[in-house]
This record gives sequence, structure tokens and C-alpha cells, in this order.
Amino acid sequence: MQKKSIDHVTVIRVLAVLTFVFFASSLQAKQEIIWWDYHWSPLRILEGEFKGEGRADKILSIVRAQLSNYRHKGLKMNFPRFSENAKSKNLICSDSMRKTVEREEYLYYSIPMSLANPVQVIFKAQNIEKFGDLSNLSLEKLLQNSKLKTAVSQGSFGPIDPILQKYKHQKNLSITPFEMSTIAKMMLGDRIDYLIVTNSAVVNFELKKMKTPPQVISSSIIEAKEISLRYFACTKTSEGKKVIDQINQILLKTRPTPEYRQAVLLWYLPSELSRLNQYYDDVFLKTSK
Repeated sequence: MQKKSIDHVTVIRVLAVLTFVFFASSLQAKQEIIWWDYHWSPLRILEGEFKGEGRADKILSIVRAQLSNYRHKGLKMNFPRFSENAKSKNLICSDSMRKTVEREEYLYYSIPMSLANPVQVIFKAQNIEKFGDLSNLSLEKLLQNSKLKTAVSQGSFGPIDPILQKYKHQKNLSITPFEMSTIAKMMLGDRIDYLIVTNSAVVNFELKKMKTPPQVISSSIIEAKEISLRYFACTKTSEGKKVIDQINQILLKTRPTPEYRQAVLLWYLPSELSRLNQYYDDVFLKTSK
């Protein structure tokens, strides 16, 4: 009787070991994707009260859950380091990438994963008289006005890059390594007069954290009026292409869902949602390249 009992326990132990070995081997066999982690609230929020509540955080969660044949590891780095890894052919991916000719040399892009408002100027409503006719607002003319100060984060702003380069040495324009949320606080604290943003949601994010938030105005500029698209991007290798192909299938299935739409439009100003929802239906869902 005792022998049978011992044999039974032994069998259970052997099965447990075999099960562990099976799952450990399965996990080890999965290829690992390195994801570029960056703190850029409210797109990606890696710390603080709203950790994990960023727009891209939500989208990444949806997509990664369906990439179960890979192991996922986030690695915090700056953009130059991300580019270096991608150019070195390491399997690395990112969300929310702007598509440029230069980047397409070393990255494969997915179909659109998100969208972004046109470049906008945002300022406190109490200062509206300083900006004149908002229906014909020109960024170049604003930068020519030495009495109005602004600051922008380093990086690409698409169609207005040549204008920023032209005026980058002026004292009323500061190009800084600070993230956009820090610059938004500078405007809300009256250290600068206006923001130049591709992501107006960052201002709404900061306003929600204030006890008595001021009223702000968001205005388009004549130099950039179009909503733009953002993409997943992975290393331009055969393995990177496999990941992008799988991501594309996930996006085609999930982009029409209410959960995905809510993630894409998270943190935008209420006044912007009507236009963004229209673009979501008319362009975003119909773009598959």
C-alpha cells in the first residue's frame, strides 16, 4: 500500500517536471521583440498617477495580447538609440512612428495604427488678442514677432520643419530636449506665450491635473492643416517583416472596434473629437497601406 502511494507521488512529480520543462522550452523558443519604451505623456505614460493610461499604451496592450507567439520586452531609450538598434538589424519595434523617406530605409511600417492632429498653436484664452485672426494664423508670422515666446521639443514636426530651422537661432524660439508635457507646463505657467504641438492631447492631459485649469485655445496654422497618420515600425529584416505582417492582420480586425477607437482618441480636447471621429471613419479605417 505504501509502495503504491510512493509510486503515485513519484508520477505526479515527474509530470510536474515535464510540464515545467515543456513550458520553459516553449517560452525560450519564442523570439523576443524589443519595444522602444519612451515616456511621452499622454502618448506613453511610464510613470506617475496615470502610468499605463497613455493612448499608445492602450493600443500596444491590444496588439501585444494578440502577438502571443512572441516574447515582449520594453527597453527605455531615446530615438537615436532606437534608430541605431534598427540599423544594426536587431529585432526592435515601436508604436506611433511618423513615416519619413529616411526611416523607410531601415524600418518596415504597418498600416496606420493611430492618427494625429495637424500641427497646432495652443495658448491661454486670456491672450487671444496677441494672436490676431485665427482663421488665417501663420506660424512664420508668429515667429517673426519677437514679443511672443515659444518652445518645442527636439524632433520632426513634418511640414513645419523648414520654418523651425529657419528661425531656430532666434531668442523667442527655444528648441529643447524636454518632453512636451514639460513645455506645456511652461505655457500654463506663463513662461512662454504659446505651444507648437502635433499632439494637443498633451495639453488636455496637463489641464486635467490642475485644480483650477485655465481656458486654452487650440488653433490650426496655414502651414499645416492636415491630420496625419502614425504607424507601428519594426527593423527592416525578414523577421521584422513577419512581425509587421502579423500586426497588420491584428489592426485590420481591431481598428473598427469601439475599444480601439476609444484608445486612439484618448486625451484629445473635447472640441477636437468631432473632426477626429470623422477622419477615423473616412480615412483611417479605409487606409490599408
